[in-house]
Amino acid sequence: MKTTSSFEHEIRPATTADAKAIATVHVDTWRVAYKDIVPGGYLAALDAVAGAQRWLRTVMVGTPPVFVAIVSDSVAGWIAFGPSRDHDVDPHCAEIEAVYVAPSFWKRGIGTALMNAASERLHAEGYSTVTL
Repeated sequence: MKTTSSFEHEIRPATTADAKAIATVHVDTWRVAYKDIVPGGYLAALDAVAGAQRWLRTVMVGTPPVFVAIVSDSVAGWIAFGPSRDHDVDPHCAEIEAVYVAPSFWKRGIGTALMNAASERLHAEGYSTVTL
């Protein structure tokens, strides 16, 4: 699905080939966003290689579904979403589990495009509310 922003990008379901890039965006984003909040040693120890293995399993199983934003053939961001994991909510309530955008793509519409794509999919699947 194509969306508009300040540059050309595509939002699509993640594939197993995206696992390493998803993990790299995850780690890079943590290191920039939380540098003044989380101890530096913790951030330095984040491991994209180990994360890639977890994301590979997640994408293979398909739970939660993950969409990626592709810019110039690279993953610029991703979003994981699905049915709410809370047990005390209406069954028509979905959840955005996580959304990450590579720091070099912040403030360019990628996060909004990912949220819109996930929301469209969830609405098509019959969800009427979404939590974050």
